[in-house]
Amino acid sequence: MTLHTQALEVWNREIATAVACLGSADFYAALVDALSATLPVDYPQVWRYTDSQPEPSVLFHRLSGVQRKQQVDDYQAGLYRKDPYYQLTHNGDIEAGFSHWRATADDASHTLHDGLDVCDEVVFVTQIDSHTHIHLCLMRARQALPFSAAELALLNACSPMVTQLISQHVKVVNRPKPGVEAGVKQAVALFGRSLLTAREQDVLGLMLSGYSTRIAADKLGISTETLRRHRKNIYQKLDVSSQSEVFSLFINSLGCYDAAPGQDPLRGYFGRQPVPG
Repeated sequence: MTLHTQALEVWNREIATAVACLGSADFYAALVDALSATLPVDYPQVWRYTDSQPEPSVLFHRLSGVQRKQQVDDYQAGLYRKDPYYQLTHNGDIEAGFSHWRATADDASHTLHDGLDVCDEVVFVTQIDSHTHIHLCLMRARQALPFSAAELALLNACSPMVTQLISQHVKVVNRPKPGVEAGVKQAVALFGRSLLTAREQDVLGLMLSGYSTRIAADKLGISTETLRRHRKNIYQKLDVSSQSEVFSLFINSLGCYDAAPGQDPLRGYFGRQPVPG
């Protein structure tokens, strides 16, 4: 098993917590924790850039002392103007997805990072609407090594899930409904009901909750081989090929759950009727 494959398995396990935190104040921390579980990160931050205000808003960070002053307070006070990501966003030239700052940096950005305890940075850019973008930034301190080619490839592979989760989180937060956390849990419980057998739905629920194959099999009182057969059937019925694609399908189908609470969100997403038992 390669390091990349091992890291993706960790990512698939940890991302379940972020899914469960959609719409809550703990979401960005859970998402950062999932990414940090796959590789070392020193300064994770989440920023919102919008046309309605010139300076960016910080949504999440774990900085204190001089690092907070430099990377948050000074940045909001005007240092952001030297940030190439701010410039690209402000000019409407930013592309959603994964980006490595060394690949987009100009002289101004090098000046920006030269004044900070930062040797490298990657950014996940999520476009919320035509006026708003959210950037999840992962930075390495100067005493650390820059992101390797293998690490960049891993983060790029995680990028679609990261941006989908952030987009869905914002939609849930902006939805004027109580009981968001309970709603997400109910959506997990109903997800796939119209297409899967009862046992397959049990397996799917444990997958979405982040349980490993062995622990999920123990919880259901079946062998790991039997669980793998159920998982293979689930993949075929949902037309996916990996656990990451299952998470992506669940996230994308949440909007359909809002339109028909209490029903399998896949019914609306696929436009299918329940499969006869």
